[in-house]
Amino acid sequence: MRENGVKAKALKAAFPYTLPIMAGFLFLGAAYGIFARTEGLSAFYPIIMAIPVTFVF
Repeated sequence: MRENGVKAKALKAAFPYTLPIMAGFLFLGAAYGIFARTEGLSAFYPIIMAIPVTFVF
């Protein structure tokens, strides 16, 4: 039980530092999605291309 408290405390301490990074990735993803749409790709392709980047690298 004590381990869960330590993990929760660590998550609570680290979460504010992850928000700017998450916002940056969301902005880049949105910009790429908009760019892909203007180049004629459907919304399906950027999502499919993001899967290997997210889970492989």
